[in-house]
Amino acid sequence: MAAVQATDPVWRPFPVAGATATVEACLERIRALNPVLNALITVDEEAALERARECDDLGAHGQHLGVLHGMPVVVKDNIDAVGFPTSSGSPAVERHPETDATAVARLRAAGAVIVGKANLDEFALGAMGINAHFGRCRNPWDPGRVPGGSSGGSAVAVAAALCIGALGTDTSGSVRTPAALNGLVGLRPSKGRVPLTGTTPVSPFFDTVGPMARSAVDVLRLFLAIAGDSTTTPAALHPQGLDVASAMRDLVGLRIGVPKEFFFDECHPQVEDRVRAAIQVLQDGGATVVEVDLPDAEPAHAHLSHMMLADAYQFHHERLASEPATYGPDVRRRILAGKDVSGADYSAGRSWAAHWSSQVRATFRDVDVLISPTVPRPAPCLEDFADTLAATAHLTHYSYAWTLADVPIISVPCGFVDGLPVGMQVIADHFREDLLLRVAVNYQHATTWHQAWPDMIRTGIAETTTQRKECS
Repeated sequence: MAAVQATDPVWRPFPVAGATATVEACLERIRALNPVLNALITVDEEAALERARECDDLGAHGQHLGVLHGMPVVVKDNIDAVGFPTSSGSPAVERHPETDATAVARLRAAGAVIVGKANLDEFALGAMGINAHFGRCRNPWDPGRVPGGSSGGSAVAVAAALCIGALGTDTSGSVRTPAALNGLVGLRPSKGRVPLTGTTPVSPFFDTVGPMARSAVDVLRLFLAIAGDSTTTPAALHPQGLDVASAMRDLVGLRIGVPKEFFFDECHPQVEDRVRAAIQVLQDGGATVVEVDLPDAEPAHAHLSHMMLADAYQFHHERLASEPATYGPDVRRRILAGKDVSGADYSAGRSWAAHWSSQVRATFRDVDVLISPTVPRPAPCLEDFADTLAATAHLTHYSYAWTLADVPIISVPCGFVDGLPVGMQVIADHFREDLLLRVAVNYQHATTWHQAWPDMIRTGIAETTTQRKECS
């Protein structure tokens, strides 16, 4: 495949080698940029440096902890990590866990350095990066714009080089949306791949834990770590045979399906152009591209919203009744909407999801992956929408249907519109993350979009007044 260049020159913000030097660079940038970007809620500099020095000492003696040896990582603050409080975006429920979430324990076992906990939409309910208690998270490509959510802090931390990798959670698009709006690779694994132990739930039927990074290879490493090795994970759940070499295998013979209906509706024309250009890059690399019929996607948003909010209400209703003022107004309104979801509505949603999942998975008899835009438009200004619920619905327009199909999805950066990142979603059948990562790694081998950095990362100065569009 011919290389496609990013709009900005390639620039590298991390030292070539050494965990300590890399973590020090991250901490320096956190001190400079986090006061404006508000990506991280808590940081433990001392513990991070101690862990980094341990990694370097072990490396000097020929010992290697695992696939993430020395990688600085942040964790969304609804995922337990010993040494950090877990707030789930709400100080009222802050606690100090004595046990790591399973995903975090696996990060540490693979050699990761946990630098801090990331800001999020309160209780992971939202797609705007807004938190009534910890403050708004800002997009480093333009601080006047939203970073997406609910894993907005995780995405901003990676995009601003405050770390190399991050964990988020994705119920209806909360890894994929901020990954797209910040120029990252973000993976929603198959349900069951990564245990949810130690995470605060939104909807247990749909919640997942997923990794984000600029590089698809780094996302692969993070995924291999949190999916667990074959000694700790049942064979059916472990991604056997997946490694960098297999992901680098070319795309000759790969069959890509592009939906005819719904998934390009309401799309900004330049976003559609970038996604279709990315599909052409994959085709130039040997893939075959065909259009596919998936006519029933439109009801997904209503069905998933009903089920997700009903589950959230079930989890929160007692404290919401006794302590309503501890919830931000938007989140309180969102959760209370779940009270009105009837059993018949919930049952209808489950039935429709089964039908839709069968329809989507039937297409994988004819194609290996599907592709759609991740988000219909580049990152908006907060003020572009009068209502945050409407904004969330718009930003997740293309993500709910794939969640309800019960399949793994990856978002990959595929260009810029007016200097703001654009992402495409790649979808595969259940437990076929190997195909997603093969597409992502090959695409990034042929392009350099993921190597572009926001101006503020180069300067170390976070200017909220320097914006590409006026955001009042």
